[in-house]
Amino acid sequence: MNAAGKPVGPRRCVKQGPGRPIPDKPPEVIVLPPTDPATFTPSPPLLAFLEAYNAGDYRSGVEPLEELFFARRNTFHQGLLQYYVALLQLRGGRVRAARVLLRRSRELLAPYDPWQEGLDVAAILAHAEEWLGALPEDAVEMDPTDLWELGPPPLHLTIIAPEL
Repeated sequence: MNAAGKPVGPRRCVKQGPGRPIPDKPPEVIVLPPTDPATFTPSPPLLAFLEAYNAGDYRSGVEPLEELFFARRNTFHQGLLQYYVALLQLRGGRVRAARVLLRRSRELLAPYDPWQEGLDVAAILAHAEEWLGALPEDAVEMDPTDLWELGPPPLHLTIIAPEL
């Protein structure tokens, strides 16, 4: 209770004051410059993502990708997240959500084609495109087993050298 006898609940705003400015907007999401193949070394979160992805564990790889995205706030990692979560949605039979995420991942990853941070972006884009072509346009949800039989085989991702 405050001095006026009214209950005091949790604060829902950031306290303003010296040293605690309220940002006008969230940090900008940027397009990364092309990865320099001569100096590139895959980060531990990227390797953790690849391990989870290749194991078909579409939940465990989200955290390392989020770590990469929030550290650098860029469209490359955001596009990978969209692609990865689309596959997770497909595992649950959610066709419409997967379709939206696959289209968005294509838009975000296109500037990085054919290679970025050791990944074959062209192959990821092609895989997303194959899935989009296989998904029924009018479906919202489907039995996950039937859905996975419609789509392309899983894409195996590894760190590769770029084609120069």
